[in-house]
Amino acid sequence: GEQDGAGGVLAGAGRAQEALATVERGLRMAPSNAELHQMKGRLLLAAGDVAAARASLERARGLDPQNVLVRVDLAALYRNQGRLDAALRESEDAARIAPDVAEA
Repeated sequence: GEQDGAGGVLAGAGRAQEALATVERGLRMAPSNAELHQMKGRLLLAAGDVAAARASLERARGLDPQNVLVRVDLAALYRNQGRLDAALRESEDAARIAPDVAEA
């Protein structure tokens, strides 16, 4: 019943913390790995830490400017923050890099 739901949420939060810790360890070994920064950004966003998520995604973009999925993630984050100009810029960049992916 209700307790199972709460336990599931707590277990999910524990797994998210574990995943974040794993990504952090990876970043200590490979601080220039854009994919790890993107994963960290997604995990932080899921945890509700929007500012830290944005910083991680922006770092990923800086390390790998041709990564369309990072740009799509940033566009969504900016849109949710009401930063429509920044969201549009990321979407346009994504469309330039890989038109097929950006429309998905």
